[in-house]
Amino acid sequence: MTEPQNIEFKRAVTQPLLIDSRQVGELLNLSTRTVWRLLSAGKLPRPVRIGRSVRWSRSDLETWIANGCPETAPVEVIQSEQGK
Repeated sequence: MTEPQNIEFKRAVTQPLLIDSRQVGELLNLSTRTVWRLLSAGKLPRPVRIGRSVRWSRSDLETWIANGCPETAPVEVIQSEQGK
């Protein structure tokens, strides 16, 4: 394995694929409350639900950051569209 691939492999092994709101806050240097406010305002990528748990894909967040943190649809709009 070459060095860049080895670093990527180690990163994948040591960092979870899905992270909770506290970890999102740590990644973005924000409070947990601010993470939820940004999500409600459509300024964060949508999380996934696993039972009652809410998690964000680390790779989606990293891509979102790399793309300049573009706005997304507010969560309330997404939820109302699912009911149609």
